[in-house]
Amino acid sequence: MTRRRIAPRLSALARACSVVGERRLSAYEWQAFWRAFPMFTIFDFLKLIGAVVGAIFGGCYGYQAFGWLAAIIGVPLGFVVGTFIGNLPWAASSAWMRFNLKRCNTEKLKERLQHEYFISHLLIAELVSRGEPLEQFRGYVTSLLNSNSSAERQFGEGTARIWFPELLSNTSLPSSATRPQPTTNGRNAS
Repeated sequence: MTRRRIAPRLSALARACSVVGERRLSAYEWQAFWRAFPMFTIFDFLKLIGAVVGAIFGGCYGYQAFGWLAAIIGVPLGFVVGTFIGNLPWAASSAWMRFNLKRCNTEKLKERLQHEYFISHLLIAELVSRGEPLEQFRGYVTSLLNSNSSAERQFGEGTARIWFPELLSNTSLPSSATRPQPTTNGRNAS
């Protein structure tokens, strides 16, 4: 992970830890905290399980076959092999998704964009690679960012990070005008 991706996560964690000792975090603060971390998917789970099972299997097999020294070598080797095997479902589904997107015609992809907001970043990438102008999707991404659905806003934020980062600086989610301000002793903190 690059330093650019780690720094916001660490600062969010530090803010959360420093605030937790003094008072309870608001729902908005918890939401901002968890947004700093990537989504843990079934593919991450399979990769983790593969790594753990691989390390256990490598250690046990190494010990039974050649003793303690082989067990010490077998654990990291099994970890690497298990991680590779655990990553195969993601690689297969990713290849299937790319194949599926390449097969669709442009009109079908634009239609899918209206209903499958959760893969909008992939759909836009495929459309742009086919020569479609990127600017035509700005309104769509803005509508996702301003949606009433929290899921649409979250996926719209991810799409905007990739394709239109300037939209994130212009949009405050949720609006600071509608967000309740923290209170101190019954009075507003501001």
